[in-house]
Amino acid sequence: MLKSLKNEFKKSDSLLKLIYINLGVFFLYNILFVCDYLLSTSFTNPSILIEWLALPVLPLDLLKKIWTIITYMFLHQELFHLFFNLFGLYFIGTLFLRYLNSGQLIKTYILGGICSGLFFILSFNLFPALINEENLPLIGASGSIFAILFSIATRVPNLNVFFDFKLKHLALFLVVFNFCYIPWDPGACIAHLGGAFYGFVYINRLNSGIDITIWPVKLLNSVIGILFSQNKSYDLENRRTKTDQQYRNEKVEKRKIINKILEKISKSGYESLTAKEKEVLFKESKK
Repeated sequence: MLKSLKNEFKKSDSLLKLIYINLGVFFLYNILFVCDYLLSTSFTNPSILIEWLALPVLPLDLLKKIWTIITYMFLHQELFHLFFNLFGLYFIGTLFLRYLNSGQLIKTYILGGICSGLFFILSFNLFPALINEENLPLIGASGSIFAILFSIATRVPNLNVFFDFKLKHLALFLVVFNFCYIPWDPGACIAHLGGAFYGFVYINRLNSGIDITIWPVKLLNSVIGILFSQNKSYDLENRRTKTDQQYRNEKVEKRKIINKILEKISKSGYESLTAKEKEVLFKESKK
């Protein structure tokens, strides 16, 4: 079963990979939670996951557990929190992939989540009203989801969501709502605004021909690239501007060409190939 799950993970696209990771961490937390309830042992204490994966409020705590700037965005405690986040991630991510590619989706999720987390930490250590708040750590994918949503809203602002309500209207409503709701839920709202800020700036600069993700990706690629390196189309340093559908269509055309070359070899032998056909076959054999 584990082998089947591993193969399924490898074959899935970048959006499903992100969803599977969120689900996996959620189930791991809840398995520990049930074991802790049944056995009453500190060994299975589920708070260990929160302590080691959630994003702390204090900068010094972050320096001690620097990995939490990434891990927090995959961690959920409650089922409804997970459900609504993954529901949003699936539909917004699907919309994102219509206009941008898989590599950009992963970069937006990770880097948007980092920006969201930094907004959270800075706000709780700069604003007087928040310094006195309870120091609860940050968990959840919502900041990353806001980054994805605002990226696509910046890319195609006039896309209709329903009737005459466009993506730019939805983005404006969410910014105003989250800003006004800060006094009641400061952590979540500030994290959302941080993700929204990243999504807007990223696509705004990308539309001007500037990719602000190049140097952060080089730093992060060694840490998280393994998760998405099974297929080159999901590499974080993926610079292609093609959509997933265009990429799949190209693979189908390449496969047709290879099949014709192999058929020609079976009928007339290798020497019957042209120089170009031999070059194509050589390049594919190296892959």
